[in-house]
Parts: sequence; structure tokens; C-alpha cells
Amino acid sequence: MITMKMIKWLMAALVLLHAVGCSKENIAEETDGNATFPLEISVPPISTKATSVSDEAKVASIQIYVFRSNGDLETYGKGTSNSLVTQCTSGSKTIVALANAPDITDVLTKTALDAKVSGLKDNSPGAFVMYGAVTRDVSAKVSAVTVPVTRLVARVSIQKITNSLELPNLAQTDIKINRIYLVNVAGDMKYTDAEYEETLSRQSAYSPSVWYNKGECKNDGDLPALLNSKALASASASHSAPYSTAHYFYCYPNPSTDDSGSSKCTRLVVEVTIGGKMYYYPLSIPGIKNNHTYNISELVIKHIGSESPDKPVTYSQATFSVTVNPWQEGSNGSVTI
Repeated sequence: MITMKMIKWLMAALVLLHAVGCSKENIAEETDGNATFPLEISVPPISTKATSVSDEAKVASIQIYVFRSNGDLETYGKGTSNSLVTQCTSGSKTIVALANAPDITDVLTKTALDAKVSGLKDNSPGAFVMYGAVTRDVSAKVSAVTVPVTRLVARVSIQKITNSLELPNLAQTDIKINRIYLVNVAGDMKYTDAEYEETLSRQSAYSPSVWYNKGECKNDGDLPALLNSKALASASASHSAPYSTAHYFYCYPNPSTDDSGSSKCTRLVVEVTIGGKMYYYPLSIPGIKNNHTYNISELVIKHIGSESPDKPVTYSQATFSVTVNPWQEGSNGSVTI
């Protein structure tokens, strides 16, 4: 005979069993490494404050790599905007973002991706290669991650060229500006070195093996879209009117800080004609780091220049005033020659 007391006991037991069942379901949901959820990964825009040059921060494509804590690749995705959604399991993940880079689909570990090398040739105006990595604990409750990225290129620019020739026989002579370009340009670097742009010693752990415009720049030279103004048909600086068109160039980090070894500093070269003869004004830029800008606010020419694009003008001919540039730190100075 079922009594009221037995009925109450059975109901209490059923409630307890239901509670235990629900608890087990919740634990499985949180700890099951095979359960996946959609993870949205986005690349935020880079702020470019120092210039009106368009598209320096544009993200035209991204590749996303999600690595587990042991370094194995869990998922890979690519897209043509600054974000994408991929399926992911919960746990600690290292998430790597590449922007505007060639497809890299042959890696299965973080170590393999870290060994990959980027080429300067893979960059173009409006599509500069960028890299970023973050480590996050993700789950269905934390299903969106932002990965800041950093440009691999550095920017070198010149804003104005002033004619202050002092020799009496050149007092009325215009300076014809033929071309402006970079020489001794490093052409490759590891993607991961972009993380260490503030520590030159970390960057120099990888020595560039590809060089462009080594010592000179014939005709349009190498990678003219990045390194060469090309021929300037009617550019000149008179004693009364400077040449005030800004020029911007983009290169990879060059750790060289002097010219005593086999490698040389990257140089910005202003190639001119004075009195019918060609001269060069090579301006050395030591220790170039990625995502930094190196700006010559004004080149003041007082004397005839070098006869070689790879022979720097002497200290008596050129002085630099170095300041911080808002694009990120770098150099910004006036040169008098």
C-alpha cells in the first residue's frame, strides 16, 4: 500500500535525479573539448595620424589561424573583410591574423607559421602586409576576439627640397630633380618580427637575405611602386621656390646602423642635375624598424652632392635633426647640404 509519505519521498527523489541530470549536462557542455561554437575574429583598423596618404591601413584580406595550447592548428579561415567567423572549441588559444598576405595553407603548428618569411614584393600601396597575435581563453560565452595587427613595412618620406646653392656661379641656377628613391633595401623578414618593432635586437635575429636596389637604382629600379618616384618630368627647386611635393616610400626593416660591415644602411637618394651635371644626395637612415616612419621634413642643398648614390654626403654637408613622428616613433628632420 502506497502511503502519502512514500509519494512525497518518490517526488523528492525524482527532483534530485533531474537536478543531477541537468548539472551533468551543463558540465559536459562546458568541458567537452569536441563541442564547437562560432568564434568571431576581427582585425581593428590601424590609426595613421601623420599623413594624408590614403590606404596605408587598409585591410583588403585576412587569414586567421587558431592554435591550441600545445601549438597545433585547430582551425584556419580567410576572408576579404576585416573579420570572419570560424568554428572553435573552448580553451586557451593563440590566434594569429595576417592581413594582405599571400595564402599560407601549408602549416599545421604555430612553430611552422613562426618560421615563415614575408617578402617586400608581397606589399603594394593600399595592401601592406600586417601581422598580429593574441592568446585568449575562449568559450561559447567569450565568442569574439580582436587581434591588433602591425605593418611589416616602414615608411620613408621627404617633404621639401630647398635650393640654397652658395657658389657664386650657381646663384641663379635651378636644381632639376630627376628622381627620388631608396637604395640598400631589405627585402624579407619573418612575420613574427612585426611583434618586436620596438626592440631592434629582436628584429636583427633574422638577417635579411633579399636586397633591392643594392648600391644603386638603374632606370626604375626594383619594386618601383614602393621604392622609386620614377622620372619627375618638371620637378625643380629655384632659389625663390622650393620643391614641395611630398614623396613616400616603403621598405622592410634594415638593422644596419653603419656601413662598416657587409650590409649597409638603407638610404633615401635625391638624384638631381645642377649645371648640366648629375649629382646624388644619399641620406642614410640607420636601424630602420617596421611600422615606423622616417621623415625628412626638408633637404636644404648648399653644395654640390656626391657622384655616387651609395656614397653618403659628409657630416659637414648634411646634418639631421631627429624628432618623433606621430605615425609611430621614428625620425623627422631637416637636412642641410
